[in-house]
Amino acid sequence: MAIPWPAIKEIGFDKGISTVTCVDGGKFTGTILTEVTNADGQKYHLGDCTKVTVKKVTKAEKMDVAAAPAKCRVRFDNLDQSFEARRIGYSTKFVTSEQFQMKVSGEITAGNLSDFEKVIVKGSGSGPIQITVKAPKGKPIEGELGTFGNASFIFVDANGCAIVLSLRDAIGEMYPNKATFIVTIEATKAGERLPGKLFKGIVEKK
Repeated sequence: MAIPWPAIKEIGFDKGISTVTCVDGGKFTGTILTEVTNADGQKYHLGDCTKVTVKKVTKAEKMDVAAAPAKCRVRFDNLDQSFEARRIGYSTKFVTSEQFQMKVSGEITAGNLSDFEKVIVKGSGSGPIQITVKAPKGKPIEGELGTFGNASFIFVDANGCAIVLSLRDAIGEMYPNKATFIVTIEATKAGERLPGKLFKGIVEKK
């Protein structure tokens, strides 16, 4: 997970877990890996601080938020992150898009995430990964997600906060990761599909 300084209001620490509170009220929890350096060259590890308040930063340009957001929830190893994503990418074989494949009753079918109003993906780095999709006015369809050896989700919110969740990779096949995950992506309005613009331009060209 990456959170730009202009998006951060404060950082708190409780019971071994850091919580980053963003200026828009969003909260993200986990272990902070970043170090900061003061004017005298002294370094501080943010993960060791009980509280950090951001007083002033150079403001970065906010990304285009014309696309309607999606309600997202990512649970990894019992840590929950809930946020509104403005861009989403599903990555396999070094290609990031919204296209995916799933096996239902032995048959493989392909689709686009924007065909549905709700998508749930759950599993672990070493076990089978299940996907459940629901189209507007349709019934949920459950199957096994095709990952082709490498698969991950990329989420970006309006402040530029980014979450990358690796579902499966080649290293994981050699060193199985038993941590479980659940990803829920849902349209903000019931009965509507996920906006197609959500999945456009996850990688920006400068």
